[in-house]
Formats: sequence, structure tokens, C-alpha cells
Amino acid sequence: MARSRLSAALRARLVFPTLTLCLTACAASPVTTVAPSRALDLSPASAPVDEADLVVPRVTAAGPTGDADPCPSPRCGRAGVPGDVRLDDRRDEALDVFVRYVRAVSARDADAVRALLDDEVRPAREGPAVPRETVINLHTRLFDLMDVRGFEASLVRVSSYERVRQQGRGLALAPGDWLVEWTSTSFRAGASPLSVTPPTLMVLRWREGTARVACFSPEFLARNPAFAP
Repeated sequence: MARSRLSAALRARLVFPTLTLCLTACAASPVTTVAPSRALDLSPASAPVDEADLVVPRVTAAGPTGDADPCPSPRCGRAGVPGDVRLDDRRDEALDVFVRYVRAVSARDADAVRALLDDEVRPAREGPAVPRETVINLHTRLFDLMDVRGFEASLVRVSSYERVRQQGRGLALAPGDWLVEWTSTSFRAGASPLSVTPPTLMVLRWREGTARVACFSPEFLARNPAFAP
């Protein structure tokens, strides 16, 4: 019996120090926390997702023609049939203003062009503002260079302010503006060195909820008679 008590005492002396060492080591070691993985994040985005450019093959006085990009937004969804979810209706409005501009120029209608312009129009890069009536005079000179087809624009591209800023192009856009660019072959070269150069882009800016043309391509406004030598 005495021998049994001695063995139990001996075991206790061996086990308790070992347990104390284990507890001390565990307390000293850093605790590693494993972050839970998320297969799908459905929380709202912290910033709006920028839409891609809208490209229309051709715009004439009859309106846009050809197949535009069917899904220009990165958030477009497809569920068995073609679908398009637009995050910003102003892109459509910008294209609509450009169509109205093409129709006005094709009709040689200075008043219709005037209704689309801001009070002052600036070059899309750095440069002085040009009064609206001076821009109308430039269009009047442009009408004389237009062929019988009227104004035809191809590869029309509509881009948001965020998109243009991403590209670092240095154009004079403000937040909320939209850029419309195009290629045109419907104007003849002028006989005079001072003949007006057809515009190839415009910047649309909203004034009290209405889109106005705030900028044109610098080459077009550079033919402003007030700046001619």
C-alpha cells in the first residue's frame, strides 16, 4: 500500500510540471485567426462601376444604323435572351443629342444647331471660349462644304467622364460630362487655307437637366474668324 502511494506521488510530480510547461507555451504562442472565405460578395459597390464606351457604326439624318454593341456595360446580364441593364440613362441622352445635331447639320438648319449649344463653347482641350453665335457662323461655313449625302458620321463613340479620365486623354471634361467622337467623310476640303475644319468630337454638359454642347474639337474652333491672322 505504501508502495502504491509512492508511485502515485511520483506520477503527480512528473505530470504537473509538464502540464504547466504546456499551458505556458500555449499562452505565449501567437493566436492565428483564419478569415472566413466568401464565395460571392453581394454587398453594394463602394463606387459606381464605370460603363464601357457605346459604339454605333453609323449615324445619319435618318438616325443610328448598324448593330451597336449589344452589351456595353460590364454589369449587363444574360439569361437566355440578349439583355442590357443600363446604369446611366445619360449615355442614351448623349447619343440622342448627337443624332439631333447630325440632323440639324444635314438640314443646314442654323437655328436647330443653336438650340443644342451652350452659351459659350470651348475647345475640348485648353483654349478660350467662343461665343455661341460665332460657333453658328462656323457651322454656316461648314454647310457649304457638305456634300449631297448630308452629314454622315461613322464609328460614333460615346464615353463617360470617368472613362475619358481613366484613359488620361487630357480633354476638358468635368464630372458628369459625356464625350461623343466620330469620323466623317461627308465634307469636301475647302479651297481656302482658312476653310473650316469639320468637328470630330463634342462634349455634352447638363444645364438644369438639359444636355448642351459645351465643347467641340479644337481644330474646328481654331478656324474661328476672330483668331484668324
